[in-house]
Amino acid sequence: MSVPGSTIWGPSALKLRKPEAPLPRLGVVTLAKPGRGSELDGLVVRRVALADDQWTSYLGLRVESERDALVDSLVWLPPEAADALFAWALARGLADASLSPAAVAARRRRKGSPRLACYARMAAAGAGSFVESRFHLALTRRHVTGWKANVRIVLPDGTWARPDALFEGAMLVVEIDGLAAHRSKEALQRDLARQNALVAAGYKVLRFTWQDVVERVDHCVDQVLRQLPA
Repeated sequence: MSVPGSTIWGPSALKLRKPEAPLPRLGVVTLAKPGRGSELDGLVVRRVALADDQWTSYLGLRVESERDALVDSLVWLPPEAADALFAWALARGLADASLSPAAVAARRRRKGSPRLACYARMAAAGAGSFVESRFHLALTRRHVTGWKANVRIVLPDGTWARPDALFEGAMLVVEIDGLAAHRSKEALQRDLARQNALVAAGYKVLRFTWQDVVERVDHCVDQVLRQLPA
């Protein structure tokens, strides 16, 4: 079925262009169409103004551009689904252009603009992986402040660390082990030596695994909060 003058939009467009994107199961196809929004035989029709450069012909259909489909998906998806999509896009280098200052400014005072601004700050902070960005987003959503990501710490013994989150005022370091962590004795030795050096320099260190952050991120944030001044 087609709707004259409509464009496949948002999550439906992104799923069509990027089938591997971690989007929730789509029971509907979302279309952008001038005029009043409606529902028609499983199609959710939204009234959205699209410029000519925001869609292209794809597989013989009018489909929103990948960049704009990503942004609209981040705005319209439920928060947890949007967080997972953002982390996926960030890890693949797809978020920077979509969340440029100009792109975020263009959506100011529109639906989802605070969420987009939050994602843009996280992208600028340099979260280097899916799991790091998920943890950073959880801190932001819980209104935890006073931390920086991937800040270089030079230690008294001449070594250095770049923790996934640093609460400088509380002398608290948070490290997240990726799926590939400690697959060799050398990697484990390096991590233990760095952790010992941080503790010797007066830092408290919390370590979380990939599964900790992906499956129980709120528990991780709770542990962080217990180490911060009231």
